[in-house]
Amino acid sequence: MMNYKNIILNKKSLSYEVAQYIKDQIINGHIELGSQINLQEIRKNLEISRTPVREAIQQLVAENVLTYVRNKGYF
Repeated sequence: MMNYKNIILNKKSLSYEVAQYIKDQIINGHIELGSQINLQEIRKNLEISRTPVREAIQQLVAENVLTYVRNKGYF
């Protein structure tokens, strides 16, 4: 019998995984510090819809990893 509780508790959301991907890209130098984040490029690279990317970006803003500049974008 499978332990579904462990499976459910260990499952990460797609937006969480995208946030981790963006952090890794910054840490590894693929996204330069202070540069603008291209949401469309991330979406295309990961072949996912806009929603999880937007959710990930909002999560990273809340964590102070990224900043939002009005009418400019995310940095």
